[in-house]
This record gives sequence, structure tokens and C-alpha cells, in this order.
Amino acid sequence: MEGRTHWIFDGYNVMHALKKIPKELSFELAREHFIAWLSPFAADGKQVTVVFDAHLPSGTPDGVHRIRVLFSTPGVNADGLILNLVRQAARSHTSLTVVTNDLLLRDTLFNYPCCVISAESFLNEWRQVSSVSHPSISPKAKRFYRPFKDL
Repeated sequence: MEGRTHWIFDGYNVMHALKKIPKELSFELAREHFIAWLSPFAADGKQVTVVFDAHLPSGTPDGVHRIRVLFSTPGVNADGLILNLVRQAARSHTSLTVVTNDLLLRDTLFNYPCCVISAESFLNEWRQVSSVSHPSISPKAKRFYRPFKDL
């Protein structure tokens, strides 16, 4: 679909950077909490993928959250999986935004036709729509590669 951006989140990286998850939760519960927190962002039809480092089977789009959840496989970490997704998107001319604070990944993705923003920039560019701080689109949001400005 033209004009539609596919959002890819570097799962654990963004989850920990935004500090929206209680520290006492297990990895499994923290992932579920993070995905639920992102669900309002995906609710209006955005294509959203969250990639986690783990050796678990890949998920499919969730009927409730509408978020595709992927887990890395042996020999490939989340960064490698994100890079593969970006390469596929470049071949299919899909508009893509990657959210990560990983500087090596950000610098690598600079060579591809995608937008890369930090977790903090993502949060800052979306206004709060409830007391739970769910992200929603800001009409003046500017998304561009800012390697060190926002870290």
C-alpha cells in the first residue's frame, strides 16, 4: 500500500530505553506489557513489527494488538533480523521507519532507504492520549536520521 509506513521496533532496546516496563517483571511479562503499550499505536492500521533477541518461534500478527512479533533465531540477533527486514523492504519499495537506540544498527541502516529514529524521538514525536501515555501521531512529526543529537 503506497504511503503506508512499516514501523520496526528493536524490541528489548526500545523497551528498556523508554523505561515503561516495571523492572520486577520477567522477560516474558515485560515483552507482553511492552506490546500492549504499543498496541494503540498500531490500532489505526499501521504496520508494526517488534523484533526481540531470543531463540523462540516467530510470532504472527496479534488479533488484539495488531503487532507482528518476531524473535531472532540461532546465529542471528535482533539487529541482524532487523537488517534483513530492511533489505526486504528496500527491494519492495516499502516505506520504513526503524526505532532503535543501538548506534551500530543506526549507522548500518543509514546505508538503506529507511528512516531511523531513537526510542526517545519516537516518544517525543507522539503526544499522550491518555494517562497511561500511549503514543499517537503528531501532525508535525518530522522523522529523520539524527545519529547523536537525541541520545
